[in-house]
Amino acid sequence: IGQNNGFAGGGGRIAIAYSSASQLVADLQSVTFDTSPGSESGTADIGSLAFTDAKALHSAEVRLIGQVYNLPLWEVDSLMVTNWYVRFCDTNFTLTVTNDLTINGSSARLEIGGTVVSNVYRVGYFGTAGHKPRLNVGGDMTITNGGRFTVYASVTNGLPDTWGAEIDVSGTLTIAANSRVYAQSEPVNGGSPKFTVGNLTVLTNGLFSAAGRGFLGSYSDTGHGPGKGNGAGYGGKGYVGATYGSRDRPQYPGSGGASGIYGHGGHGGGLVRVVARRYVTIDGTVNADAGVCVGNHSSGGSGGGMLIDCARFAGAPSGLLSANGGNGTSTAKSNDGGGGGGRIAIWTGQPYFEGISPSRVTEVDDLPEFDGVITADGGTSTTANREGQPGTIAFFRVTAPAGTVFMLK
Repeated sequence: IGQNNGFAGGGGRIAIAYSSASQLVADLQSVTFDTSPGSESGTADIGSLAFTDAKALHSAEVRLIGQVYNLPLWEVDSLMVTNWYVRFCDTNFTLTVTNDLTINGSSARLEIGGTVVSNVYRVGYFGTAGHKPRLNVGGDMTITNGGRFTVYASVTNGLPDTWGAEIDVSGTLTIAANSRVYAQSEPVNGGSPKFTVGNLTVLTNGLFSAAGRGFLGSYSDTGHGPGKGNGAGYGGKGYVGATYGSRDRPQYPGSGGASGIYGHGGHGGGLVRVVARRYVTIDGTVNADAGVCVGNHSSGGSGGGMLIDCARFAGAPSGLLSANGGNGTSTAKSNDGGGGGGRIAIWTGQPYFEGISPSRVTEVDDLPEFDGVITADGGTSTTANREGQPGTIAFFRVTAPAGTVFMLK
């Protein structure tokens, strides 16, 4: 199950079959199920774990390292992940945490989705058709002390508002310093995750990243995505690739760059899609930049998309939002077009909905409570006049309807 690129070997397989009734009274003390890959350099993957049901996972003393199968549904009152590196892979896997979810520590990794592994040089993880992972948290979700959370989206029909994965946090999603959230779009179809939260807080040196997690770059003269090409486009035109999608409501990831035979073009940036019922505060980094092209004669992917809806958007000078296009490179000055910048749109005020009266929507020049930096630059090229063009950045304010409003809770 693990992947191997010639260096470290992938992890193996562990399967535990037990009586569910007996497991209710059994106490697992300090048991570790470990399918770690080899320790040499490389990108070998964790192996597989299979259990009869979720009862073996409820002890706080159990340690899991591996991809978990045979578990499409797990419901738990609260969850503290401190020493797990676990990926839940079953089709339509749903994790429901009634109260708080905490991912705490540099060895703590929680991942959902990502069922198919391909050649590491070309793609990484795919979702599959019909595989739509979900995470529901009734309280707060906190990633802290170097913890990581990753969601891999599934194949969708490619239309806006059809999501390949859904994360719903009733309280506050907090990404603390040196901690990470990664949002991976399906790299050929473009299906992407959606985060619905009460509040989103990215603290200084925290990271919410979809960088290089959009449409794939290619080993050929094509690439993937609507703006593919020798310098992919999205919000801004790449050297070859065209623009696409909505400036006001961007809901697609960035496209992949093309390449010659010596590497692959840069992957497009992914999509950061957040709906916050209340506040978004960005003191750290939200990144949807294109990925880095590999090898010679390779072009840049386009920056990704970022669409955030919230009541109020704020952040310190340390805050950064970026959806920059990727750089191309070539010693022969060929196939090295820069990728176009992506698209960023921030909506504040009242909730947006399809069909809202245009009189309630106003485009504004800035975000008065955000003191950070927002960029969607085009990528560069080793050849003159092959740069990608800047992408789009837009801010909107939705006002309440005229008249008397009754709010029922």
